[in-house]
Amino acid sequence: MIPNNNLSVLPFYGSIDEQNARHWWVYGKQYPLYTPKGRIPPFQIMRAHGLSPVQPSNKIIGAYIKKGDYDYSSSLENVPDMDMQVVEFDFPTAQTQRLYVNGMPSVPAAYADNAVMGAIFTAQGQRSRSLNPISAGSWSGYIEIAVGQRRVYLNAAESYAMETGESPAITQVDLFAADGTQVAVSGLTQAVRGAIRTYQRTTADGTPYDVLVYSGNAEVIPSVPIGQYYMRITDGVNTWYSDVFTVVDVIDPYLKIEWWDEEDFVMDAGVIVYQAGFRNRLYLQSDLAKPEYVFTEEGQERDGYFFPTKQISEKRYRFSFWAPEYLLDVMRLIRLSDHVQITYKGGEYNADSFLITPEWEGNGDLASVDAEFDTATVAKKTGVGIIRN
Repeated sequence: MIPNNNLSVLPFYGSIDEQNARHWWVYGKQYPLYTPKGRIPPFQIMRAHGLSPVQPSNKIIGAYIKKGDYDYSSSLENVPDMDMQVVEFDFPTAQTQRLYVNGMPSVPAAYADNAVMGAIFTAQGQRSRSLNPISAGSWSGYIEIAVGQRRVYLNAAESYAMETGESPAITQVDLFAADGTQVAVSGLTQAVRGAIRTYQRTTADGTPYDVLVYSGNAEVIPSVPIGQYYMRITDGVNTWYSDVFTVVDVIDPYLKIEWWDEEDFVMDAGVIVYQAGFRNRLYLQSDLAKPEYVFTEEGQERDGYFFPTKQISEKRYRFSFWAPEYLLDVMRLIRLSDHVQITYKGGEYNADSFLITPEWEGNGDLASVDAEFDTATVAKKTGVGIIRN
């Protein structure tokens, strides 16, 4: 993925500091990315496929390990400045064995949702199960080690013991007002999780990755009043922050642009997945006004006179609006799309071409954008009478 190259109407970032209004040259001004009440703008998030192990914090809280009822390894208790401990056992394959762990620490509350204190792996390197026995204090006891399971991770609470190959579900979704105040929304995590579809794709070199897709059709914040908000989404490994969007009561007065392709749009920066009817959808405070009338003709010169043989007249629709960089990033793809539909005050226009021309303000984060598109307004006439003469 190439940074600073947004591919979604609603962009998501790995850090809240990447939000548009948090750049120093924006001076805290929030761009009004409009969305109907109850919904958030459509988005897609790309992530690495599976759960990549997170590096430990070089703090081993430690455990005293014995094989069966006998000491197997030296004590790891209070050993500083060490990486995650990987213990490999050469158990007999004929029967299940027991591993005794003395003083395994609990997972601190700050990491309780996504950290594990240990994990058991098979001889083939696949994780069999996680060890997270208690939520407070320390734990000692026997762990059953099945036939063919040889490796055990005993790691610090600040790190993970997860292998790649899994795709976690969304674990938590939070809504915040634009000023950072958290907004309580009943059932928000379940609603967003249910509205997101996950698709697996592969890079040119064969590396798998996931694309999380929200179409914008499901109501996930129906009880939220009009205002400006952003979301935080986590899957237990990754955490993303959306840019700010503006919830409005009535969406009909706004100019709507939808664009989509017949198949996935693949590029160096990533992919936009077009499945299950996904469409990019954008609402702008603008009006279709001051169209341009384009006239072209072909003909012949005879005796100092021009005789037209073919004449074409087109009506080119135009509208203007303000936009930040993240919105222009995704709008530049409209011209490359298979389908472009514009809705304005009850009328629908299927654009044959679409062009934006931004002009940046000298001391601001917004560009003044002129947009134009052609649709089925072509009038053509051939000079049959002139040709015959």
